[in-house]
Amino acid sequence: MENLPETDQPNLKQFIVFCKLNENLKFGLLSYLYDQVEVHNDRVVVLKTQEKEPQYVLLFKTASDYHLKYNFKIRVASKPFSFRCLPVHGKSAHQVYYTTSALEAIIAKESGSTDNNKEFIVDWSKYAQMIIYKDRENLVVTPVEKVGVVNLAPEWVDDDDASPADSEEPTE
Repeated sequence: MENLPETDQPNLKQFIVFCKLNENLKFGLLSYLYDQVEVHNDRVVVLKTQEKEPQYVLLFKTASDYHLKYNFKIRVASKPFSFRCLPVHGKSAHQVYYTTSALEAIIAKESGSTDNNKEFIVDWSKYAQMIIYKDRENLVVTPVEKVGVVNLAPEWVDDDDASPADSEEPTE
């Protein structure tokens, strides 16, 4: 998986949404993001988990002041599907994305303490190409691979007008 560029834009938030490995469902979710969410630069990175039952993971950014529904439903082929957005942070040098609660759990596990661990430094190389989050009380560490980047903008948008900074993919 190629390195995703670092970003130092504090006015952006990054999210992931898990989606069953189903093309219709993935396109339905992308349509929802296009129609209902103000996705930064209209770009969504598509990842795929490397599990027994793989899933798509859509990674995207919004402005920090944008109010995103963390839980939402969409209809695809007349069937309702529920989704949950997770806010994540990232370390692009290792292509790892994690929630705040997962970071706290990793630090507690690696340091052996739940005390004030603000000085503890995580060795992110152990978690390269992973998504890490907590599912209730369990720490979930899932390997992922990059499938591609989807531009949600209509085809008629002239990408030549975009500045180089506009082409950044979601990262840290």
